Amino acid sequence: VVVIQSKTRPQLHSVTVVINSEYDGSGLGSSAALCVALTAALLASSISEKTRGNGWSSLDETNLELLNKWALEGEKIIHG
Repeated sequence: VVVIQSKTRPQLHSVTVVINSEYDGSGLGSSAALCVALTAALLASSISEKTRGNGWSSLDETNLELLNKWALEGEKIIHG
């Protein structure tokens, strides 16, 4: 369960993330792709409505740096 909180929407939102995969291999970056995708989704859900358009969210430089940081932390957790 992931809990999302933002400054623009101070209430807490809980999210259940379910991941299914039929991929059975290693060395192709699938864990990195998962970390980036999940981090981007969580960041996009927490940013201001003002940066959204047609259902898409755009991440500014600060959020891209945050995405990189947290995706790397996810990789560290997965691979030790």
